[in-house]
Amino acid sequence: MNIPSIPVGSGQSVTGKVSWFGGPNDSTDSGHTASGATTATPGIAVYNRATLGGYWRVTDTKTGRSAVLRQTDLGPAPFTGRKIDVTYSALNRFGYGEHNFPTDSTFKAEYLGHNPQAAATTAPTSPPTVAPGLKVPSIPGVQLDQAAFQQAERRALVGKLIASSGGGGASNPLFASGLVSTKTPDPQEYMTSSPTASGQTPAAVAPAPPAASGAPGKLAGFLPANAKLTMGRIDQGQDIATNPGGPVTAPGDGVVVAVHNNPGGFGENYPVVRFTTGPLAGRTVYIGHTHSALKVGDTFKAGQTLSHTGYGTPKEGNARTPGWAEIGLASALSSGDMSAGKQIAPLLRRR
Repeated sequence: MNIPSIPVGSGQSVTGKVSWFGGPNDSTDSGHTASGATTATPGIAVYNRATLGGYWRVTDTKTGRSAVLRQTDLGPAPFTGRKIDVTYSALNRFGYGEHNFPTDSTFKAEYLGHNPQAAATTAPTSPPTVAPGLKVPSIPGVQLDQAAFQQAERRALVGKLIASSGGGGASNPLFASGLVSTKTPDPQEYMTSSPTASGQTPAAVAPAPPAASGAPGKLAGFLPANAKLTMGRIDQGQDIATNPGGPVTAPGDGVVVAVHNNPGGFGENYPVVRFTTGPLAGRTVYIGHTHSALKVGDTFKAGQTLSHTGYGTPKEGNARTPGWAEIGLASALSSGDMSAGKQIAPLLRRR
């Protein structure tokens, strides 16, 4: 297909009908895109080769919800009458799933350029969905951890080269240790706190007063006091086994910054949350292999349920192991710190 390469400046936009593509329910999905990423990586397709690999602020003109996404593919074809294609893995960024996505409704995509840091810092995110009367806590600004993102890109590049030469099996210690990977990094997983007005970055784990959890003077933990708990492997996160379908609760107040769809990784709808109070204040935490109980932008209080572990049904994908979860610091994924999970272990049950 002879797709044009038309120079586009930052701020220029495309508006038109939208559709989605990729995933197990798309029979035409090859699993790969023009950028080299898989369709499991959240992204969009636009019919312009010049902007491939660049970033767009994509907005649902009906709801106003928006997300910054990388252009990972080329399309849709002009004969469809559509202007924008969204990967199935990005649908939840707009509050949809495959079953209710408004195909052929109008979306707008504003081009932000090829610099992921500029895209992250200049493009506003969707306004939080907040229940009436609930005040959104003040949250420090976020920016892309450029060094960590580039390091992850290098790990992915080396991993793909090794895999293409036939050395990418599970027995390869480079893959087993996490030193290399074939997963194309998602910029939104490498967002960190921006420096404060005084030029200082918040402490890694700032001590905080005990957060209310229904009992004076006690800290909320990630698991209820009576929940089953078996400690598992420690790497970037802490693996645990608990009650199938059991709740994972919040050890502090905060906000949901993402609900990721990564069927081959941490599952199809696992939450990433940022804490504003409690022992993890200022930190962003992923709760892998679980089903999020909240939406992007939702705020929560200490002790509130963040997600549920799997029940063990095949349709749950990579969250199908009953009661399994991995809880870890998002920064550890970017740094490759294989011992960071030990920071989570003391917080699993603090009641």
